[in-house]
Amino acid sequence: MTDGICFAGLDVHARKTAGAAVQLGSGEVWRVRLDGSPAATIEWLRTLPGAVRAVYEAGPTGFGLARAARAAGIELMVCSPGAIPRQPGDHTKTDQRDALKLARLHAAGQLRPVVVPEPAYEALRDLVRCREDLRGDLMACRHRISKLLLRRGMVWTGRGATWNKRHVEWLSKIRFDEPIVELVYGEQLAHHEALLARRDRLDGLLGEQAGDGPWAPTVRVSDLLCVRPRRLA
Repeated sequence: MTDGICFAGLDVHARKTAGAAVQLGSGEVWRVRLDGSPAATIEWLRTLPGAVRAVYEAGPTGFGLARAARAAGIELMVCSPGAIPRQPGDHTKTDQRDALKLARLHAAGQLRPVVVPEPAYEALRDLVRCREDLRGDLMACRHRISKLLLRRGMVWTGRGATWNKRHVEWLSKIRFDEPIVELVYGEQLAHHEALLARRDRLDGLLGEQAGDGPWAPTVRVSDLLCVRPRRLA
């Protein structure tokens, strides 16, 4: 029996949260505006009658609210935004409407949950994202250096690809007559060196996690699964 269960939808933002709840059976609806803290949301959910099943969309606010609610004994789903049903012509969006829509979809069983990661796993995700962001920063830095040289007719013609050891040595020997260009070029090379040092440090941290960290067994199993069998003679 689901009559009496109170389904709550939450439209969560950094500084505010819109809440709406509907109770099956009676059809009674509650609406509220809260500050963005998990404590305020949990306090409101506790005021709702009967068993409470709440939901909010996965997004930039993360999983702190979900963890806090579960620690308080409140059932709270984090749903996938891409799997929320959309009705044709449903263009009017407000926080309150979105919250009530989530509550009703949750009651109808039409939402798909996402996994709320453990804090240690989320930290590892952040480390991988940091390494990926750094890769983009390094590519952008190299692009700026190459374009500065190209505008002055300087193109690498040595052996091997760009950014190998010979190319980097060639870059370090370039000098400009204009003091401002010399300063800019020096800053760009220094930035590149700093990015390389950061990359090596992050690669070391990832290597530690892969070899000795809590995820080492998972990595070893993945490596075994990726090994291709040798072709028989």
